[in-house]
Amino acid sequence: MRRVLTWLRAWPYTFIVCVSIVSAAVAMIVAARLDRPITDPEGFLGPAYVRLPLIGLGMLAADVLPRAFARAYRTVAASHSYTGVRGKLVAAFWSCARIVPDTRYVLREHWSWKRGGYVAAGLITFYTCYVSYRNLKSFLPLITDRNYDSQLDQFDAFLFFGTRPSLFLHDVLGTDIAAHILGIWYISYLPLNVLILGAMVAWSKNLGRGAWAATALSLNWILGVISYYALPTLGPGIAYPSYIWELDDNSASTLQHALTMSRNQFVSDLDDPTLSQGGRRLRVAARLRCTHRVPAVPPVGHVAMALQHRVGVSRRHRSGHSLLRLALRRRRHRRRRDRGRLGVDRRQGHRSTDQAEREPRTSGSCGGVRRHAA
Repeated sequence: MRRVLTWLRAWPYTFIVCVSIVSAAVAMIVAARLDRPITDPEGFLGPAYVRLPLIGLGMLAADVLPRAFARAYRTVAASHSYTGVRGKLVAAFWSCARIVPDTRYVLREHWSWKRGGYVAAGLITFYTCYVSYRNLKSFLPLITDRNYDSQLDQFDAFLFFGTRPSLFLHDVLGTDIAAHILGIWYISYLPLNVLILGAMVAWSKNLGRGAWAATALSLNWILGVISYYALPTLGPGIAYPSYIWELDDNSASTLQHALTMSRNQFVSDLDDPTLSQGGRRLRVAARLRCTHRVPAVPPVGHVAMALQHRVGVSRRHRSGHSLLRLALRRRRHRRRRDRGRLGVDRRQGHRSTDQAEREPRTSGSCGGVRRHAA
């Protein structure tokens, strides 16, 4: 036990791993109390079980392949006297041809199991804190309806001597080129975080520096969600949309519009349960039930609904999945029942035909016996 405690004290990821576990536990408890699912904020690379291995492999390739190519180029250049641009191109070609053994050497030399464990710990803790942040932030409208947009807007005006920060920046920076540059910078915030994390965790020879970077970037999300709960706000883009009307359309304004539409959809789902995810599935299932006369439509619809369904932890998502299973089960039961009825009708038809064929012979024989007896 003492060895374990000593190792945990010496391990640079101990603090942020504990913070990520606590944040994930808080997110799951709040989700269970509110009967909401824990969602995975998917990006263009897909879900977490695809995105995290791809990021890890990208970090590994970005660190190993340049080292392996440089080592192969030095070996080829030392064994042959290549001169000029053409000779360097030939050396680069032969370096690519023998890059596989050099890659194995670099992996053995620079990437031990300890280093791989540190990189995995940095990625997992960062992503766990980020997912907890996204989910806890989305739960905030369900917990409280208070917001401090007006107070913070007045405080901004006080800091800028009676004027709004947006108007001041519009006058100083303009509303056309600066809006596009700042919009691209704002959109690139999350990818830059991932790139910085990869550079510090995978490329740094000092493993402690990588742990320090992972801890700082992960605490960024935790401090963000604490600030959201300390001072709930809608943000100036939603609370005061007139502040950004003068700006040209850019990537940041597109993201702001998407966030506004997502929030409006979320609020409408809360106001009208029939528009929620379960209500939409129930309505689609009811429509599919009405199309049973076209045999190909219900199976295709149910398969599409099942593919769009995401596994959640709330009873609402489980009930939606159960609804799909129930619809498919009822369809299979109805088919078996129809087949059973068809089989009974066929057997009854065969029996009536056999009886019709046998009755004349039986009645005739009985009549003959009676006539003979008479």
